[in-house]
Amino acid sequence: MRRLAAAAFFAFVLQAFGGGFSLTVENDFFTGSDDNYTHGMELLWLEPGEGGESSVLARSWGAKSRMYTPKDIKVPGPQPGDRPWCGLTTAFEDWWRQEGDEAVRYGVELGVLGPSSGCEEMQKWFHGLIGNDEPEGWANQFADEPVLDAYMERWRKVASAGKPGGFGCELDVPYGGVVGTAFANVSAGASFVAGWNARLPYVDASITPKDAGSEAFLCAVVDVRGYFVAHNATLGWSLWRGDRDGRVDLENWVGEARAGLAAGYGWLSATYMVSVRSAEFDGGEPMDWGLARLALGRVF
Repeated sequence: MRRLAAAAFFAFVLQAFGGGFSLTVENDFFTGSDDNYTHGMELLWLEPGEGGESSVLARSWGAKSRMYTPKDIKVPGPQPGDRPWCGLTTAFEDWWRQEGDEAVRYGVELGVLGPSSGCEEMQKWFHGLIGNDEPEGWANQFADEPVLDAYMERWRKVASAGKPGGFGCELDVPYGGVVGTAFANVSAGASFVAGWNARLPYVDASITPKDAGSEAFLCAVVDVRGYFVAHNATLGWSLWRGDRDGRVDLENWVGEARAGLAAGYGWLSATYMVSVRSAEFDGGEPMDWGLARLALGRVF
């Protein structure tokens, strides 16, 4: 009863201040694998923006971590030709805008790649918690270096049917890119959502419009994208340190597909998706992982 009362009070505070928060966990544990992109976590706080036409509708601050490992995490020594051990943790700020039929998200992130990211300790703790094999090769991860990236993603609506309060569907074209010390790429694709009170590009449930009221939504989403990759520091070439031991050659063309469900009611929403991505480096294999997200609050 006390926990329920605390949750209700927390929800009331979020509503009163018009903000909210979102917690996202990505892990290949969801898909039964344990290699390559093995874990990611993001915690962010959202608040309303300036309001008005073509202005900031929402802002967010937060932190995220990403960790990458070779296929066999029980080998303590180097594994040439396989995915290098690498972790990075960053803080970020981003902004959302609505511009006619396009929604835009852009931002910056700042942090560290290497042992100071804390990814080794995080993975060992999580594997102990779920009873998986302890990762033994983190001594081979790349040395510390700073991370500074800027990113932008846009969704352009090309077709839609239905209306709020009923069944609907929408097709968007997402495109964007990242440029910085850790990643540099451009991407484009297609996103389709269908269901009750279907929403794009907010289908990931981290952002929920105020005009959704207390209506429930339940929808399925399919998202397919292609990437041209110019730089990926997690594969071993550093803008700060040059060529590192254990580097693998990146694949310039990468494809990704994800599908899942998003559901919510009022201030509470949840998302679950499964992603599959083609090999990111020469000689690598496709990788897969699951995403789970919980969000509280409406922000614009």
